[in-house]
Amino acid sequence: MDDAHIRAMVLYVVKYFNENCPENLETMIHLIGHDEGYRKKVSEITEAIIDHHDELFMACSSGKNIEDVTPKYAKQCEEIRIKMRKLVDEYIAECSEPN
Repeated sequence: MDDAHIRAMVLYVVKYFNENCPENLETMIHLIGHDEGYRKKVSEITEAIIDHHDELFMACSSGKNIEDVTPKYAKQCEEIRIKMRKLVDEYIAECSEPN
């Protein structure tokens, strides 16, 4: 399968998910990562998720109360979801344009 076929397949599935179950951002981002042109952007989002998870566990293991850390963690998660949504919108817009 060449890049054009992969992009067409990913675009179709991402559009379907976006229209029918938009809450599945993680799945759409994973699929977009199969597109060579978007792999780096997806990797940056994935790394941010891992970093935030690590930060949460490090804070708790260093003696901070989970109740004190959770609001900041939740805000960071929301910021990541906003980046994910923007990337999905960007992908659909760019890949839907006729060549």
